[in-house]
Amino acid sequence: MKKNILFLIPMLIVAVLLFMLRATGMKVERYNALLSVLTALTIVLGMRMMGTMLISSLIIFPAVTARRLVGSFRAMVVVAAVVSVICFFIGLCVSFLWGLPTGASVVGVNLAALLLSRLVRSKE
Repeated sequence: MKKNILFLIPMLIVAVLLFMLRATGMKVERYNALLSVLTALTIVLGMRMMGTMLISSLIIFPAVTARRLVGSFRAMVVVAAVVSVICFFIGLCVSFLWGLPTGASVVGVNLAALLLSRLVRSKE
């Protein structure tokens, strides 16, 4: 368990602050390559399973929505995950109830959440 945690900390730092790892003298090339491979693997498998439009919607829209709502990176990650799950389930329900394609329903709900976040942010 301890080894897993020690592995995740440099991965998080590579994702957020690459120069911080370099300053500590760690070899960042392996972590950076691993992060790139894992990201590419997630996108490729997602595209094969769900389609291009749906995977891009599930990756990009929640992150942009969360970025508009919160300021810190940690809060953005949590809010993006919650927005993604909620939008997916609402899109799934809309698809089932109205007989629409699931992918298009999920993308539509994600887009609606993004537009709603834009309205909420503009009123502040």
